[in-house]
Amino acid sequence: MMLAASTLLVFSCKSDKRSHSDAALDDEDKVEQAEEKKDFEPERKDFTFRTDVVVDDENTVEKVFVHIIPSRGKEVVEECQYTLPLDTTSWTGIGKIEEEDINFDGYPDLQVCAGPMNSSGNFVYDAWLWDNDKHAFVYAEGYGEAFDPEVYAAEEVIRGRFRLDENETCTVYRWEGNKLVEVSSETYNIYEKAEDDE
Repeated sequence: MMLAASTLLVFSCKSDKRSHSDAALDDEDKVEQAEEKKDFEPERKDFTFRTDVVVDDENTVEKVFVHIIPSRGKEVVEECQYTLPLDTTSWTGIGKIEEEDINFDGYPDLQVCAGPMNSSGNFVYDAWLWDNDKHAFVYAEGYGEAFDPEVYAAEEVIRGRFRLDENETCTVYRWEGNKLVEVSSETYNIYEKAEDDE
């Protein structure tokens, strides 16, 4: 009778040790998963994007928000800097996202159309550059100054064009870090230039 009780006690202790061991493994898994999440550094391919164009009751744009969404981690929401009160039924493309390597480092960056500046168009874009060292998108300072920006990869410049009535200004920009800076600018009458080009 005594022997049976001892055997039962030993069995009971072994059973408890096994459950503690399982619990310890579960805790280790949880810690490992938490560390993986903490140490996760997203690559450029891990991101998706969307925009929210906020309009009032008369379809006039009030704000444009850009959602930069990693596959894991926290979503970043940025507000476009040059949103104008424009009727969306008259203008299309507001909030459009384009992914192109605008700073010539081999990684696609992010451009978002914030709308036209005046009746001639002169579309304004905000941009976020992929920083491969930081594994994040950083705001491109000065990009909104390049109206209707065109990327010239061979020369590593951005050209912007601003038209007002008969006059157009073509401005050339280069990157200094994450900032787009003006290099040169030329203003001309579009009709006179068309005659000169013939």
